Amino acid sequence: EAAFQREIEMLGKLSHENIVAAHDAGHDGNVYYLVTEYVPGVDLRRQVARHGPLNQWQAVAVIAQAARGLAFAHRSGLVHRDVKPGNLLVGRDGRVRLLDLGLAGSLFDPESMQAGRRVGTPGYMAPEQINAPQKVGPAADVFGLGCTLYYALTGQPPFPGSSREEKERRTIAGTPPALRAL
Repeated sequence: EAAFQREIEMLGKLSHENIVAAHDAGHDGNVYYLVTEYVPGVDLRRQVARHGPLNQWQAVAVIAQAARGLAFAHRSGLVHRDVKPGNLLVGRDGRVRLLDLGLAGSLFDPESMQAGRRVGTPGYMAPEQINAPQKVGPAADVFGLGCTLYYALTGQPPFPGSSREEKERRTIAGTPPALRAL
């Protein structure tokens, strides 16, 4: 519930063409809801799974738009903390929007960046999200965006593994296979 409330507050502060717009939020009894704009399209993870990796020009177009949305969020004091292919919505019109700010933390609200609270998706999390979650800043989102670019170009996560621990170990100590090799 706390993450949901935070997402409502943060989305309400953001108005950018590359961030999904929130229109309303509330709760009905024990059910919390968030009404966002309807965007016909598919998230990047599903798009690549269905149609294969993007070519370099398509990938650049998607990542550049996501970077603009992230830059706006960062200027607004927010760190997404879960940038991954499933959180980039590619609209039928080609516009990309960031989704799921439920894990976002505010650079101005230390409580939202609680010490010791590791959040994010293994395989896309920056090393500092694993080792020092209280020190996570915009660079962690850039790392996640780089991992997302890797996925868009290869159809594979850069730090695969069969468990959370293996993905985290590879992120910290490993190097992803070269793009050209894939």
